[in-house]
Amino acid sequence: GVTQIGYEAFKDCTNLSDVTFPTTLTQIESSAFTGCPIKSLVINSSLSSGIFTSFDSDIIESITFGDKATIIPSRMCEGMTALKTVTFSNGITEIGDSAFERCTSLTKIVLPDSVKKIGDYAFYGTGLTYVDIGNGVETIGYRAFYDYPNGVPITTLKLGNSLREIGGDAFCKISISGALKLPDSLENIGYGAFSYCKGITSLELGSGTKIIQDYAFSNCSNMLKVKMNTGLTEIGKNAFGATGLIGKLTIPSGVKKIGEYAFVGAEITSVTLPETLEEIDAYAFTALPLTKIEIPDSVKTLGGAVFYECKSLKSVKLPANIEYIPTSCFEKCGIESLVIPNSVKRIAPSAFCNCYSLTDVTFGENIESIEESAFQFTNISYLKFPDSLKTIGENAFYDIDGLRKIENWSASLESIGKFAFGGCDKLLEVPTIPARIGNIPDSLFSGCLSLSHVEIENGITIIGNDAFSECALTEIVIPDSVEFILSGAFAYNQLQDITIGNNVTDI
Repeated sequence: GVTQIGYEAFKDCTNLSDVTFPTTLTQIESSAFTGCPIKSLVINSSLSSGIFTSFDSDIIESITFGDKATIIPSRMCEGMTALKTVTFSNGITEIGDSAFERCTSLTKIVLPDSVKKIGDYAFYGTGLTYVDIGNGVETIGYRAFYDYPNGVPITTLKLGNSLREIGGDAFCKISISGALKLPDSLENIGYGAFSYCKGITSLELGSGTKIIQDYAFSNCSNMLKVKMNTGLTEIGKNAFGATGLIGKLTIPSGVKKIGEYAFVGAEITSVTLPETLEEIDAYAFTALPLTKIEIPDSVKTLGGAVFYECKSLKSVKLPANIEYIPTSCFEKCGIESLVIPNSVKRIAPSAFCNCYSLTDVTFGENIESIEESAFQFTNISYLKFPDSLKTIGENAFYDIDGLRKIENWSASLESIGKFAFGGCDKLLEVPTIPARIGNIPDSLFSGCLSLSHVEIENGITIIGNDAFSECALTEIVIPDSVEFILSGAFAYNQLQDITIGNNVTDI
């Protein structure tokens, strides 16, 4: 009938080494048995709070939870550094938050099938090397088996077949090695759940896994291969970043989103993307040794630098429905030829910058904007713009060694940025510069050493600084509309014949 043992009730009973609790007990208050040499306990009821302050934390070595105990409350045995053995009855359904946190001598646990939930930090900072999680466990809480900043010595891990969710950092830095196969019941793998598990060599996801959250397997540096399932819908940020994944990777049908940095740092040479994929976030495949990529038409969104510095990437097929190619999306890739789909309206800064092998580009019919440095340092030989193009940004085609000819200016062109075609030293032919751009910007064709002829349409009012400096011009006609010719506009040419319009007020 006893339900409560009060504060300091048996404190310093220095010969008391054995105590039997009734099934009615619900509360043992602080310091109730401190100073007692009790090494073993049998708990026969569900206590409402932990006993970590009720006993000397450095003396108790074993605890048995009897058949009448159903819930192990939060902080039950927290910090009991001498605790070596815990026996769970088949009546236990839940292990509370931090229940065995910092039980550093605890090396093995076997959970019965009756347990459904393991709370946050439940076994955080223990000495566990062997963990057998029963077939009834459905959820494992946040950092349940983690130990920051130390590693976790778990070498044997058995997961039950009812497990649905593994919480964030739950098994971060554990010492398991070899192949890891997750149960088919598992739906959600939490943030960093198995990150820094450097002994894992391969991973097989269960058929029920839907979401791999951010950093779930990041820094598993010896993980060489992964097998995914068709139930998967999302791969989170850095989910497989800095892993050892190598060779061919197949993303299964069903996946809709691949998060930022998802596979950065791996050695994947081939990726197959599913027709269900809708979004690939920034840096997802950065610096991988890919040689070819076909992005399915289902993809509507690409993040910045998705394929940044994939130096071996020679062939790219862009999706037919994408409207925007983001910043640095293919910067420093090895692309040789490119077709921009008709759906694309905007090419963002540095999208194809430093693609030195890129010699041929076909622009789609609806592009409106080619932005700053979009094709800088490529090797395109010929440019033909669609009539939809309104804006060419600064440095957009700067220093293209192979550029020989610009076929046309688009009918919609409104502005061209500084240095847009500067440094194209083999450029021979450009169309008449249209009045609709208003002014000729600074250094537009500066350093085009082979450019010997330029025509300027009447309507241009300003010729910018160094606009045609260091070209090969022998003659120039300045139309009557021009009012200002700025510093160095025609410096370092071979001019022999100069005609200056009637309205120039300032040279």
